[in-house]
Amino acid sequence: MASRAAAAAAKAVAKGVAEGYQYPWREKLAKYKNELAKGVWGYWELGAWKPLALSARKRARLRKEVLLAGE
Repeated sequence: MASRAAAAAAKAVAKGVAEGYQYPWREKLAKYKNELAKGVWGYWELGAWKPLALSARKRARLRKEVLLAGE
């Protein structure tokens, strides 16, 4: 049963690669524009430290997508 699910997942990934699927990084940049401008780790708001809503992993993935696109 597990191998059947793994095969289906691999097939879906192969299909996405074959079709040339591109990550919608422009939409992501527009969506997180305000959040990315607040700083790298977080910011102070009314005397309290606020971490970013966007995790470091997601920031790194978005940066990588933009760099791979040549922008």
